[in-house]
Amino acid sequence: DGSWTCFRCPNSGSIFKFVSLRSNNCDNKKAYKIICRIMGIPNTRFPRNTYRLGEELAVYDYVDEDGTFLCRKSRYADKQFPWSHFNANGDVVHNIDGVHVPIYNLPQVDAASVVIVCEGEKDVHTVSNLGLIAADGSAVGVTCNPDGAGHGKWHSEFSRCLKGKDALILSHNDEEGMDHALEIADSVRRHAKSVKSVWLYSLNDPGKEGFDVSNFLDDHTAQELIERMGTHLFLPVGEALETKE
Repeated sequence: DGSWTCFRCPNSGSIFKFVSLRSNNCDNKKAYKIICRIMGIPNTRFPRNTYRLGEELAVYDYVDEDGTFLCRKSRYADKQFPWSHFNANGDVVHNIDGVHVPIYNLPQVDAASVVIVCEGEKDVHTVSNLGLIAADGSAVGVTCNPDGAGHGKWHSEFSRCLKGKDALILSHNDEEGMDHALEIADSVRRHAKSVKSVWLYSLNDPGKEGFDVSNFLDDHTAQELIERMGTHLFLPVGEALETKE
């Protein structure tokens, strides 16, 4: 997710901080230039958002069906999510004007028979890290649409990516999230093999408003999540680990 932690010292943070620590505590602008030089990216301007928004907490790269980089969504404190992409000259441009943005993790979605749709990239990474395996032995795809919950943010082209697949929709525990999940399910059912909206919490659960699958997994196991979604679609967690090995 674009962050790191050292288990030998108390340091952790973004890639900028890592490079800075390895380069005599240089500033973010110099760290950025070092990163670009290592990656072979020429003529790259330093992103203004790093000064304006503070430390980058995570990055989410959007790619096409072949895995080619298209654009990047960054996450900062206070739920700031600026976008950027490279122009034809290799410069960083702080918008996605003219970029066709697909659903997240498109290559994994294409290869999967079971796809879990989350509300945002953070939850996608949380669920992906579980390493769930579908009943047919294939890796489970996990995705989301680019801009979170909201009416009209799930596009019909995203639904076509789930054609013939078993789709499971996970929402945040609030009215906007649940409405968004229902909108996705209504669109996806025209293409998918099966569709199920999975409610991990109730709006009546005290203190659980806005909770998501990442919160659920703080005090539940991966197997318990599978049981909520439908055990017939997955290998049990123990068998999934054996399959991966």
